Amino acid sequence: MAFLTAKKVALTYLLEERRRIVVKRDSLIKAFKEEVKRTNSMTFPTCVDSFTNLWQYEFDSLEDLPPEVEKLIAYRAIELGLMDEDGF
Repeated sequence: MAFLTAKKVALTYLLEERRRIVVKRDSLIKAFKEEVKRTNSMTFPTCVDSFTNLWQYEFDSLEDLPPEVEKLIAYRAIELGLMDEDGF
């Protein structure tokens, strides 16, 4: 019985931790989307650097960067003339 209770507590903790990570991830993405809208060709690189540094700090890697964020960065860079469509 104690084993089942400990297992339930551990599972609850893992589920809460996963939920916390998802909420943090979604919050970072939302904030970045809002921030990138206000950038210009001078501030865009700094905005992207700040976001990727924070993402890497929070999640230890850029490997899990969602494709939607990668596309947003590329499309905005094209809009600002910092990259041509051939580079995407």
